[in-house]
Amino acid sequence: MRTIIKKKILHVLESNKFRFSNNLDIWLDTHDLHISIQRIKQMLSIIPKGPIGIVCSDRIVFLSLVIAATLDDRGIVLFGDKWTPAELEGHFQKSPCCALISDKPFKACRMMDPHDPIYVLEKDQLHTASSGSWIGQYTSGTTGRSRLVIRDWEAVSEEISALQQSMAVCEGAIFLNMTPLHHSYGFCGGMMWPFFQQYRVFLIQSFYPSYARKIWSVLEPDVVYGIPYQYHFIADAPGPDITQPQYAFSAGAPLTRDVRQLVQDKLSLKLTNNYGSTETGTLAIYPNMTPETNNHVVGWPLQGRTFSTDEKKQLHVCSKGNMKGYYDGLEQDGPFATGDFGEIREDGCVVVLGRIKPVITIGGIKVSIEKVENVLKSIQGVKDVVVIPESAEGFYELIKAFIVLEEPSIHITDKYIKEYCKLNLQPVEIPRRLIFLDKLPTSDTGKIQGKYLVEM
Repeated sequence: MRTIIKKKILHVLESNKFRFSNNLDIWLDTHDLHISIQRIKQMLSIIPKGPIGIVCSDRIVFLSLVIAATLDDRGIVLFGDKWTPAELEGHFQKSPCCALISDKPFKACRMMDPHDPIYVLEKDQLHTASSGSWIGQYTSGTTGRSRLVIRDWEAVSEEISALQQSMAVCEGAIFLNMTPLHHSYGFCGGMMWPFFQQYRVFLIQSFYPSYARKIWSVLEPDVVYGIPYQYHFIADAPGPDITQPQYAFSAGAPLTRDVRQLVQDKLSLKLTNNYGSTETGTLAIYPNMTPETNNHVVGWPLQGRTFSTDEKKQLHVCSKGNMKGYYDGLEQDGPFATGDFGEIREDGCVVVLGRIKPVITIGGIKVSIEKVENVLKSIQGVKDVVVIPESAEGFYELIKAFIVLEEPSIHITDKYIKEYCKLNLQPVEIPRRLIFLDKLPTSDTGKIQGKYLVEM
């Protein structure tokens, strides 16, 4: 497959039909891309052979690094350009990467070329990693720990083929990608799909609603990739009217009825729901979703995706687009358990009824996180709650709850909440630690970042 991917990349570069930009006044072609790739390949030649990490705010440099590393038979791990230095350093040191490459300077890095603002941080102690080219992306960490997912190019290529065959995007299409490129939908759907199909793609580097609306109006794209909150903000932002694309994909978070209604009312636009995960890529699509559609409906499976449910109604999926496995775990074998419970309608449409909540084991007794969260949420004045396990001495876990109040209150205290829990929960189910927050930490897609809560 490595040879096939290289041939596909070289074919795109030689055909010179692909165009890309992050500035409406300057569109680059594959000749420009080829020059950038050759320059980066020279830089890579002085770095020890092995996977590299990429963290770039400049979308053009990002694309050049991805292609150059792949042609050099290197695995790549995509890091978020909005991550904190501590988070970036922590993930890098635990990753299989021999070097981290960026378009911005950071601690202990060196400039690879005095005439080119590309920086590298090399690692002394290397971890074992699969040889050859592959893609590594991190899960959002909503469950408390962000994990590195490894997918090979065969899976990515298959996902792109399924998108193209299922969506039948028009020839010569223009893509507008507003999403982060280190996420699977932004990388595969928003960047590599137009690359391999030789479309034109405009990559927005920093999202500002009025600016994005202006770009949309001028560009008149056929395909748009965005996150629900981005469409929400664009709908509320001042600016010119925008055109109706063939598809306006919404990915990365649930596409709620409220967002669909707002976008239709203010932009006369129907969004297309994109359901999937970092581990699987895109799984199902609901084209041009109306506000009246039930929130639980996520769409019809892409070609080559087969859904099933187990006795607990958890959704499983078989697909060639599934990951090889987690970097810190065993290789994926057989159907992937999505962690969502739901059903498949008679017409094949997938319905997601909720997220399967893990349990906390305390002294051999299994405690439902969902039950504890629901009791805490029932307290008047409580706005939001997240419950996670906390390791204790020995082989025990304790329950830790993070609480956001609707407004500051001298009445809703640690003691008040625990007394309330005594009336509604078993003693073993009562949280031992309560932490009050102004707001819960969330990702750029709006998902709660449990990995930060673990550290509190």
